[in-house]
Amino acid sequence: DAMKKMKLSHPKLPLGRVIGIEPWKGVPGKARRVRWDLTGVEGLYRYGGDGGKFDIVHVEVNDKCTRITKRHPHDETSEQCAIRHGFGIARKFNVILRLRKSEVRCNVIDGVKEHLCEGILEWPDFGAGIKVTCRFYEDGAITLTEERLLFGSQDSGWEPRFGQPSFVPGTTITLSTTGSFLNPSIKDNDVSGECTIAHSDFEELLGSTSHLVESLRDRANGNKLRVSSEMRLVRSKLFSIDDDEGVSSSLPPLSFDADWHAPCMSLSEDKRTVTCTSAEGRSSAFLSSGFTKGIHYWEVKIDQAEVGSVYIGVAEKPKSYPYSNISIENRPRLNRWHGWGFVNFRATYNEGTERVYGSHCHAGDIVGVLLDCDSGRLSFFYDGVKYGEHILNDLGCAFE
Repeated sequence: DAMKKMKLSHPKLPLGRVIGIEPWKGVPGKARRVRWDLTGVEGLYRYGGDGGKFDIVHVEVNDKCTRITKRHPHDETSEQCAIRHGFGIARKFNVILRLRKSEVRCNVIDGVKEHLCEGILEWPDFGAGIKVTCRFYEDGAITLTEERLLFGSQDSGWEPRFGQPSFVPGTTITLSTTGSFLNPSIKDNDVSGECTIAHSDFEELLGSTSHLVESLRDRANGNKLRVSSEMRLVRSKLFSIDDDEGVSSSLPPLSFDADWHAPCMSLSEDKRTVTCTSAEGRSSAFLSSGFTKGIHYWEVKIDQAEVGSVYIGVAEKPKSYPYSNISIENRPRLNRWHGWGFVNFRATYNEGTERVYGSHCHAGDIVGVLLDCDSGRLSFFYDGVKYGEHILNDLGCAFE
């Protein structure tokens, strides 16, 4: 009976106290220096290092240090944070390269002639523009070097590209011509009656680059993560760095984004035509290219539509994963009209609000869109036939 009344003593837990936060393999803050209470020995342990591994855990104990009263979850690692912001999966972004041809310089190195020109590489998906130095070679190749950020966020939002929130200058990529840019919208019928894709008036340049992310590690082996990227530029065959008129050569055609359209909308092979395959309601499809600066104009032709069924305008594309990679419950709602636009029953539309504007548009008519990003103005134009007469009309400012 006396033995039953005796209480067994519980040994003290192997506890330690953090006395310092230190780097782990060159990454700041990914290790903790701990002094153990029972032995007084100090040691350095991973706390998010090597790609998110933890050798110790933060706990709270009772007064006698014999029982854990609370176990704290591990902090979010840099790798988890980067993944949450879109890093680690294949992404596609569209860029616009603008050149300042008034500042072209010509150099001859070892008998090889090259032209240097400054420009702006615009990344609409990031709302940013980067100053770049371009080298043009005689064989048509171009080397782009990103110097500094001209506009956009410097310290946030760059995880999908760099694996860290802040912009990283210095990226260099050399692009070489791959031949004519194939335009599937231009087709010729051969003798057999099959359609063949013809060469267009544009050529494509292709290049690739890679870099190591300083703050991220591979969980499998603890090594730095390498990010590889590929860049494709399309330019007119009439472009010439020596000719000032080349800057006014025609631009590549716009196309719809295969990743950002409602499920009830289908795209043509060249992704320049969108068709609504269901009458369930309003739906949206985004273009692949966006704009953040300057004045831009494009046209949309209505092939077939009923009055009040076509909505043409501008909207901010959701900053997230490609639409097809998002779970259904987390997908942005593309089954409605976004942003600011013009409806083909003589009205403007924005978030459920309509007002009288413009004129009715029917099959065969063309609607022009003028977007002034600098002054925040959106205007529309009408090109069509009314009462048997061809009319080209400026509908005026729709939103300002």
